Amino acid sequence: MKRFLSLLLALAIAGSTLSPAWAAESPLPEPEEIATLSMLNPLLEADGEEAAQSALDALAQAPFEDKLLTLAQIAEYVDNGAADMELLIGFLPYIGEDLRDGLDADVATAILQEDAFSDTFKIYVIDLANSQDNFFSTAYNEVLSRLALDNTAGEELRIYAAHNLDADRIADPVAVYETLYHEADSMENRMLMLKDIGFVEPATARELSLDVLEQYEKYESRIVTMANKAYIRSIDGEQEYIDTIIGLNREMMAVQDADLTTGCLLALSELREPEAVELIFELDSFDDLSGLYKLVDYNMDGVLAYTEEAGIESLQKIVEAAPVEEFIPALEAKLMQRSTTPEEQEILEELLAIVEIANSEVETFAASTSNWDGYAIFRDGVTIPIIGMKIDWHAGIVYTSTGKSSSAITKVAHHPGTGKVATVNASFSAFLDGNNTFKGARKTPNLTTAVRNKILQTCRDLDAESVGYCFDVLIKFSGVSSDMQIDPENVKSTRCDGFVEYCYEYNGQLVRGAYIDTVSGAQYDNERAAGEFTPRTMHYGMSAA
Repeated sequence: MKRFLSLLLALAIAGSTLSPAWAAESPLPEPEEIATLSMLNPLLEADGEEAAQSALDALAQAPFEDKLLTLAQIAEYVDNGAADMELLIGFLPYIGEDLRDGLDADVATAILQEDAFSDTFKIYVIDLANSQDNFFSTAYNEVLSRLALDNTAGEELRIYAAHNLDADRIADPVAVYETLYHEADSMENRMLMLKDIGFVEPATARELSLDVLEQYEKYESRIVTMANKAYIRSIDGEQEYIDTIIGLNREMMAVQDADLTTGCLLALSELREPEAVELIFELDSFDDLSGLYKLVDYNMDGVLAYTEEAGIESLQKIVEAAPVEEFIPALEAKLMQRSTTPEEQEILEELLAIVEIANSEVETFAASTSNWDGYAIFRDGVTIPIIGMKIDWHAGIVYTSTGKSSSAITKVAHHPGTGKVATVNASFSAFLDGNNTFKGARKTPNLTTAVRNKILQTCRDLDAESVGYCFDVLIKFSGVSSDMQIDPENVKSTRCDGFVEYCYEYNGQLVRGAYIDTVSGAQYDNERAAGEFTPRTMHYGMSAA
């Protein structure tokens, strides 16, 4: 409470309003102008697709003030129930670049301070503002803080404001995140705030996570996984905390719930401690667990150290469950040891064959030549169509399927949009969302079954990371590894096509532009997200599956 009050005081002291001179020149739309839908009417009233395209092309030539009014009218159209918020994506090629160039911190601040403007309009402005490099304004970030703490505003806007804060620009960002963590009705929003707290103040995230972990029976497995990860990421070698999290995970894994155990495995994979590897190997079986690829990716040294001490049976157990190429040197080295018995040599040769098969284009594990697991999929229309014209498409990845057709898709990994987080658990009908023209499955040219499995693992990672949504760019991130790699735990938000692109390119499959899992690649592709790079253009740039 003391920290919260100090934050309010700091904001009150630092808070600023626009000067009368600037206000006189303001390009802000008038509320009565917004309600007329004047900028959208030529499109709404167009007779056929050709006339609609002509109206969109004319819109592209409008000045900044008219495009800002258009943005407000798109929000009004959405708020009237005629479309969903992702309608903006279809307009970005026509208004996005000029809005980026013209929108500065003063204009954005003024819009966010104006009570007459809708939550949807403000969310659009926040998204456009935070896709640019010139929003280092302290005043702008303080307005975001006040908006996040305003309990008269809608939860979606408050979360969006908090999630897009520049934490270095306000007095106490954790107070903002923690307030929303406790006040949010949606557990997805609480997970977003928990992740944001972890970026800024890991010790506080650990305290909040402990409350979830100690009452794990009350929560969905993905929420427990997020709490588990937040706790583990707060540990800096302190044995007391290591002992606590190992004990909690041992208790949860004893329940023998596959989803809960998989979540524990995903979290423990990040704990580079011998106790974590040992706890995972205590499991009777790795069947139906999907986090083992992450374990060997993050902690290969720990896995090999454990199996070296535990014996050939443990090595066999992990290689059969996650037959990655990185095991080959260890298997070959064991074959060369004089102490290896003939029986052990036979096992090692079989394991080498399993790894070789798993990394070739033959049926194995989830992805196979007889299903679509790991392939990108598309459908038309991100929203209710305007005059029958589908403005843009939606993208996702087949998570599970029983064959090679749309009717065989059982689960889809995708980002469903505003107010949601990335998921691997969407049904195919939820992916279509009333837009019934399926555009098929696509892939990169040299995609192997083994890489498809790694793509599925990255989908699972983003599912466990509570990744938010953005419109104007493909990906937003916070912090990177020493080699400028953007790992799943660094991803804050994606667009639907950004989700697909990241999952592919994180695993070495270039979809378009540059590798979006690197800082330079993300910057390059984000600059093209307002027009050149859309779900539709992604589809046409990939090969048929």
